[in-house]
Amino acid sequence: MFAAISGYFTLFYGSYFLGHFCMSFVYGLGAPATGAAAAVLCAAVTITLWKASACPGDGREAVWGIFAGFFLWCLLGELLEHEGILSLVSPAAAALLVPCVLLIVYVIYRSLLPVGLRFALGHFGCVWLLHAVLVNQAEMLKQHHSPLLSFSVPALGLAFLLIALLMLVKTVRARSDNARLAFLLPSFIFSGRPWKRHRCWILHLIIPVMPIGAAARRPDPGAARWRKRWTNR
Repeated sequence: MFAAISGYFTLFYGSYFLGHFCMSFVYGLGAPATGAAAAVLCAAVTITLWKASACPGDGREAVWGIFAGFFLWCLLGELLEHEGILSLVSPAAAALLVPCVLLIVYVIYRSLLPVGLRFALGHFGCVWLLHAVLVNQAEMLKQHHSPLLSFSVPALGLAFLLIALLMLVKTVRARSDNARLAFLLPSFIFSGRPWKRHRCWILHLIIPVMPIGAAARRPDPGAARWRKRWTNR
């Protein structure tokens, strides 16, 4: 079981890292490359959604659904936002976010769609909700309550860490493969995602205490710039 959990975590982290790297690389190549990436993502979403809905009940449909949700977010939440076509994390998008998340929860709870499609919607909805909370929390505190930002960041990181650990415990106790994946996916998302705008949230707990053990050493300008980048972005 633990080997499977480690394997899935490695797969998820590798996918997110590779996706972030590829998207950043494509953005730097200009409009033609971005258009090609949009076409590739559309094809990836179509294929993975089809596989998620067409696979027999052998566990593979959940994995296809997870990748479908990943590609769907890369297309709608990353590429279209980068191009200024659609912003799913702006304050104005809250009117769309809330009913969509509630609808996704209802569909999953009532099992109104095949397992793979429920995993796709759950993955997409979870990432969308977390992005909206994190982006707007940081922006609003910077504008209206700047002193609270230094407190809210590690507090939010601690909350995410506790949720990730709870989901990991539920993963170990689950009795079916689909149930394990259903708990493992939010555990991965809450524990940290190597995305462009959102650093690993566990680092919010680690970075503020890093200088304690280095007080007697000569300051390292490179390390200081690194800490400033991850704590003040």
